[in-house]
Amino acid sequence: MPSFIIITLALFGMFFLSVPIFISLFLTSFIAFLFFTGTSIVVIGQDMFSKVDSYTLLAVLFFIIAGNIMGKGKISEKLINFANALVGYLPGGLAMAGTTACGLFGAISGAATPTLVAIGGVMFPSLVKSGYKKRFSIGIITSSAILGIIIPPSIPMIFYAMLSDVSVGKMFAAGFIPGIILIIIWCIYSAIHARRSRYQRISFKGFRFILFSIKDGIWALVLPLIIFVGIFSGVFSATEAGAVASVYALFVELFIYRELTKTDLWNIMVESGVITASFLIIVAAASTFTDYLALEEIPLKVTAAVISIIKSKWIFVLFVNLILLIVGTFIDVISAIVLLCPIFIPLLVQFKIDPIHFGIIMVLNLGIGYITPPLGLNLFVSAAMNKEPVYEISKAILPSFILLIIALLIITYIPKFTLFIPNLLFK
Repeated sequence: MPSFIIITLALFGMFFLSVPIFISLFLTSFIAFLFFTGTSIVVIGQDMFSKVDSYTLLAVLFFIIAGNIMGKGKISEKLINFANALVGYLPGGLAMAGTTACGLFGAISGAATPTLVAIGGVMFPSLVKSGYKKRFSIGIITSSAILGIIIPPSIPMIFYAMLSDVSVGKMFAAGFIPGIILIIIWCIYSAIHARRSRYQRISFKGFRFILFSIKDGIWALVLPLIIFVGIFSGVFSATEAGAVASVYALFVELFIYRELTKTDLWNIMVESGVITASFLIIVAAASTFTDYLALEEIPLKVTAAVISIIKSKWIFVLFVNLILLIVGTFIDVISAIVLLCPIFIPLLVQFKIDPIHFGIIMVLNLGIGYITPPLGLNLFVSAAMNKEPVYEISKAILPSFILLIIALLIITYIPKFTLFIPNLLFK
């Protein structure tokens, strides 16, 4: 136990010194194994390689490629046009369209920041041009981009499923209703804000306009359908779904919309490879650190300590929510999932919590970290896109942050919202 205290202090010391997370994890893991366990450096290297040598992790690369292709091409524009035709005529309709478009884009990309870049690039100027307050516009779209990791397919859900040994398909199915809850809450907020601010409404152009938007964007709208039907019907796995999404998006952009050039394609592949590599190096480092925790029996000791203090299941999930919200402000989603899963998963059995339900709670909690300082990646991306200081973006997302906490409590304490579709599709 003294060795664990030393290693933990060293790890958090590096975090506070702004040493990159993967380097902090690598260094502390090597020190822990070499000096406190006597493990050979060769074994450590083999262990790290085995952690990333996973068929499931290929899905991450494929969904990143699909998301980057859509972000550079016209698919994202078609999704926005469809969302606008669907709800744009309602009070706050353009803001609702932005939120809905984030959900549709997230249903292909599986990531939050690419969703913000792809949808925000169009929606930020459109909202301001239509008379919406700039702070409201920034806040609603920057926050709605979190739907990229809540509505399936979700890259963090893939990592959670791999680490907790649950079905990726079940995790994806569990994200639908929570994602819809978030969209509904943001749409209600948009409508209330629009009525108070007396924004001018766009007139309803009739069902023919909606049908036209479907026809115009059919190639883009079919993609999420292919992914979901393929996975939930058992035609292909989540990894194969990612490959299909990549090939389909590439085909549509090259031969239907004809927006991508050879240079664009090269840049997309390089960028996707770099992003995937950054994920994998974090997984390798964090997994090695969790192996050290397992060797020290830290998960078992934590389980025993928590059970001795907390008796109620609902108090436990409240405690977990608080921990995850705090962690999400300092550590990126993937690192946090890889680090914390081995600690929390044994506790789920003790408190009779479904691991699928817990996975959604974990992903949503850590996803909120995208819009909370000091890490808050989406804050910095939004600040760059809108040429505003980060503290102004932080103020803008405050109403949405409160709405996210309300949604988190609903999803946490009403498990049926999360488990209904997995129980329906997977028996």
